[in-house]
Amino acid sequence: MNPTTFHFNPGDAFVAYSLPGESDYFLMTSINEKDPVLSPDDLKDEGFIFHPFIPSEVSPPIFLKAKAIMKNPVFSFKAGSGDIPETISKEHFLRLANQFIRASSGEYLKLVLSRIKTIKNGEMELYELFLALHEKYDQAFVYLFNHPLTGCWMGATPEMLLRSDQGVMKTIALAGTKLYDPSEINGYWSPKDRMEQDIVVQYLENTLKAHHLKYAMKGPEDQRAGHLVHLKTSFSFELPEDIFGLIHHLHPTPAVCGIPKNKSLEYIAEHEKHDRLYYAGFLGPVHHEQKLDLFVNLRCMHIFNEAFVLYAGSGIIPDSFAEGEWEETERKFRTMQDIIEWIQNKNN
Repeated sequence: MNPTTFHFNPGDAFVAYSLPGESDYFLMTSINEKDPVLSPDDLKDEGFIFHPFIPSEVSPPIFLKAKAIMKNPVFSFKAGSGDIPETISKEHFLRLANQFIRASSGEYLKLVLSRIKTIKNGEMELYELFLALHEKYDQAFVYLFNHPLTGCWMGATPEMLLRSDQGVMKTIALAGTKLYDPSEINGYWSPKDRMEQDIVVQYLENTLKAHHLKYAMKGPEDQRAGHLVHLKTSFSFELPEDIFGLIHHLHPTPAVCGIPKNKSLEYIAEHEKHDRLYYAGFLGPVHHEQKLDLFVNLRCMHIFNEAFVLYAGSGIIPDSFAEGEWEETERKFRTMQDIIEWIQNKNN
């Protein structure tokens, strides 16, 4: 007997996701609520958080309240239409990167510059794309999220924001990027990569201390994410009294924003001409306060029936050079781009 196929339309609210290291994936359906905006009480419920980089009228923080959760179902979905942003040219990115480098040599320890790359979509069936991501990036958090207020998003992110289970909470500092080389045993990391990582580690330590949390720290160590490798330092600690407050204190971390945080947010808003929307926000399933799995929304794309809109960013410090930052974003785009091209070639 053939399995039941769940058919979704662009106006439906649902999410498919798989946790790092797990072979199963889940499909969560929801009622299209009139006011799905995230609130502290939602952490006591069961559902899925989809939070933007910076909340706004066009990108509100969403809580998808679970109606049903199914394991490994077959589903069918194609994205809807919408206003598609233009690809950011190399010339424009390099000009901005040099501007960010000059700023990081002054009052900013670090700034994160992002860009958009648009790829044609011939109304691809997205279940096939989700399944390919789930199988290829089994150590990432893989998802396909759709809601009338957000449109369709998909990603395979390597970066945890917060995970809690059985009274223990974890977070990581993840920064620095290079291509995976199987011949390297103890790989070399540049001073730039190590400085980027140290900035995030210090930020997390300061945040945990501000919430009076005792923590254990491990690392830094290499974490592979497909064809890339990052530097990772892990933290573990007891559940705080105010989980919602800690989440919003942590986000956005210097890995996606910069230091000092508020000034970096202002600088990014002034100089990046595109809206990040849900790129570099956070997302993940919530199973009441004792268990949640939240990840930073990296290696992701906003999907329309005519186009895939990919997002990637790079950390800018005084030792950065613009061409190198362009190449880093190109490497990060490959996570999504390789899967899209593979399926397009397979189906042609």
